[in-house]
Amino acid sequence: MTSAKQVVDIALTEVGYREKASNSNLDSKTGNSGSANWTKYARDLASAGYYNGNKNGFEWCDVFVDWCFFKAFGKTEGQRIQCQTGELGAACPYSAGYYKVQGRYDKNPKVGDQIFFQQGNSLVHTGIVVDVTDSEVTTVEGNSGNQVKKNVYSRRSAYIAGYGHPWYDSASGGWLHENGGWKFRNPATGELVADMWVGTNKGLWYYIGEDGMLCHGGLTFVHECKGINESGADQGVFPAGWFYFQPDNENGTIGAMKTGEQVVVKSTTEKVAGANVAVFSERHDGHFGACVSMNGKAMKNYTDLPA
Repeated sequence: MTSAKQVVDIALTEVGYREKASNSNLDSKTGNSGSANWTKYARDLASAGYYNGNKNGFEWCDVFVDWCFFKAFGKTEGQRIQCQTGELGAACPYSAGYYKVQGRYDKNPKVGDQIFFQQGNSLVHTGIVVDVTDSEVTTVEGNSGNQVKKNVYSRRSAYIAGYGHPWYDSASGGWLHENGGWKFRNPATGELVADMWVGTNKGLWYYIGEDGMLCHGGLTFVHECKGINESGADQGVFPAGWFYFQPDNENGTIGAMKTGEQVVVKSTTEKVAGANVAVFSERHDGHFGACVSMNGKAMKNYTDLPA
């Protein structure tokens, strides 16, 4: 199985590598540092016949991205996953073009994507997406200040042109309907998740139980556990508490709880099967959709239901 995690792990390991002043000490991370664009990345890809010529001594941001895929999957598979159907993948406009031809280029970042940057109407730089939040994208880029560097950008930055989505095996990850229920495959790792919150770009949160199945059992206690978004990016640790999960498929939101302006669990008094009357808050002390009162009694301990 091929996954974004394989590429991301390789890219992160290379952070701190500095380009060389000459064709010497190419394998050293910091030795012979300079600004002449000599790197082990171009050397290795030239040996593998990756392009239409040796790119050592030339700008190498795109070369670095290709090298990460080459190290993870080899030449043939690496190029297929990157949508490269020709020998011009060392230049940003051509690399982006390969993704566009296969309909895998847009403005929505995912971990493991190839990010492209622009100046005016020209694509001038590229890197690998290693983390995504609602507001920021974190990258690892070759030839960033003459080195491999980790950078963070606002997702609204005008410098970002778009994202190419590689053909990872787990690219089809996400929500899976099996055995009458729902599971979630992490696109960043290709693995099915368990005992974890999953947040969507619509502001809804879902809990995947320890059995790997979506929880939709009404009022449910969830202990402290981690959360991710639908791209697989870490969303931190969620506190323990009682939560109400939509038990039916009303508006396609089975298992959902309320966050933001989404009306799934109403933050007003409503009847709950087996629990009489409860009131739920959009957010209380970090509890999304948490039960904050029962039978008209305020709850002092938000991890325990009142008698």
